Amino acid sequence: MGYHHILTISEDAMLHEGSQRNDIDVLLGAAVIDACFGSETRRKTAEGPLLRGEKNAQILSGDTVHHVDEHEAGDFAVYIWVRGELRVPSALDERETDLAIVVLQAEKMR
Repeated sequence: MGYHHILTISEDAMLHEGSQRNDIDVLLGAAVIDACFGSETRRKTAEGPLLRGEKNAQILSGDTVHHVDEHEAGDFAVYIWVRGELRVPSALDERETDLAIVVLQAEKMR
């Protein structure tokens, strides 16, 4: 099975007065493809394309689609939502890591 991409999409960058729904659909689809695959970083390997995205892609104004990570189907990973961003644990500072541990311990106790 192929890779699975973890993305976040900011709603406010998609909400523009005067924008037509079809325009948003096309632009959002293109932004998802750009974030996942990127135009500069797509390379072929023996197994197929190497999936390395641009990490962020824009639609209308500002970064809208954020490529957080990608995994094969059998992988296991944990992500933490921090102040409007989905992050991998290695991207957290010490305070954020400590808080994430407290939250996970509280969830375990429920």
